[in-house]
This record gives sequence, structure tokens and C-alpha cells, in this order.
Amino acid sequence: MEHDEIKKKICPKCGAGFQCLGDDCWCHNYQILNKNIHYIRSTWDNCLCPTCLKEFAENKEQL
Repeated sequence: MEHDEIKKKICPKCGAGFQCLGDDCWCHNYQILNKNIHYIRSTWDNCLCPTCLKEFAENKEQL
């Protein structure tokens, strides 16, 4: 599958490099509580890597 919008990013939480695939990104597969999404957006100014985002998806408690 070819993605026109692939962007190389650095996770602001852990510093790991990863790829953002734009509208068809892997991150859309994670189910994260709305309160936790708000926490992520208010804490960091960019996307989180798959490992860090997975931590929030697995956390069923609100932060």
C-alpha cells in the first residue's frame, strides 16, 4: 500500500522515531477514552509513537 502523506515524526513523549501515514494512519486503529485523548492533546504538541499510544489505548482508566 502506498501512502502519499507519509511523514517522519519524533515522539514527544519518548523520543522514538516513527511514521505518520496521514488520513490512513495506524493510529486510527487505537481505541482511547476521550478523557485520555484530551490529556494527550493538552500534554504534547504532536503525535505519539505506536508504543506510547498503545499504553494509552490499553489504559481503560481515565487519566
